[in-house]
Amino acid sequence: ALGTLGMGAFEAGEYLAAIGFWQRMLAMETPGTPGYQMMQQVIAEAAQRAGLVPDALAQSEAEPAADAGIGISVTVEAPDSGSIAATDTVFILARPSGAQSRMPTAVVRRPADGWPMTVRLTDGDAMAGQKLSTLDAVEVEVQVSPSGQPGRNSASWFAVADNVVPSDDTELTLTLQPVQR
Repeated sequence: ALGTLGMGAFEAGEYLAAIGFWQRMLAMETPGTPGYQMMQQVIAEAAQRAGLVPDALAQSEAEPAADAGIGISVTVEAPDSGSIAATDTVFILARPSGAQSRMPTAVVRRPADGWPMTVRLTDGDAMAGQKLSTLDAVEVEVQVSPSGQPGRNSASWFAVADNVVPSDDTELTLTLQPVQR
């Protein structure tokens, strides 16, 4: 969906919107893969057509400031960080509380190279045009994946909190637990 929205925006000459969609898609790709490299190329093409200089593009990719509006600041703690490889991938996502669909509304992908880890989920991390700021309450889930693939089945560590209300100052701390199979 993000790819389609990005292409539509690109074809309409809305290059900044296309970059936004494609950057969210890029966050879901494994660095170094052909898909990741292709996304970097299309983002660079859109940036060139938008007349962005490299510094402006880097600024648009920067993590939102802590006061970036409605969202959730999530701190993830690892009780045994020595059991988590720095090459593992951490997915921090939010979906509407009580939703039947497991599709996230917002997602952030980070390498597991530092603990505790703090990220802020905002509308800037939203997928497919959804907005975190419009939801009354969300389930926040953290997955640590050795394979770099999202999903509970790929996770070796996991944490979840439900009925979290996004706001200007919502803060949440989750402690990872090993997945029992």
